[in-house]
Amino acid sequence: MRALQLSVPTLALLFLLPAGPVQAQGHPGRGACKAEVEKLCKDVKPGEGAIAKCLKQNEANVSPACKDAMAQAHEKMQTFMNACGGDAQQYCKDVKRGHGRVLSCLKDNEAKLSEGCRAAMQEAHGAGAQKK
Repeated sequence: MRALQLSVPTLALLFLLPAGPVQAQGHPGRGACKAEVEKLCKDVKPGEGAIAKCLKQNEANVSPACKDAMAQAHEKMQTFMNACGGDAQQYCKDVKRGHGRVLSCLKDNEAKLSEGCRAAMQEAHGAGAQKK
């Protein structure tokens, strides 16, 4: 399961990007966390989960709405990792982590994935498509 656990910044981006109402609230730069990102993370260069990490490090100073959005995003990431960890280990263990490579590997192997992982990937992809 290590391959997927190490790609948490990528998963954070997956669930913090604009999607449904919950994900949009947690998106860096808009919704529930907009003010916190502008105030607490203004000097943080986005990428590799840096904004999510900054918000987590400053959690004591974020609004209840932002904390709620962060908690929901974390819960979705955990669900995804639980569903796809074994598949990532099986099909993507040699994939270099970062920049969405593990997620791309999972997508490339979608036909071979467990039913639970396929469902989690479809849910995440479907949620991302809702905002487009």
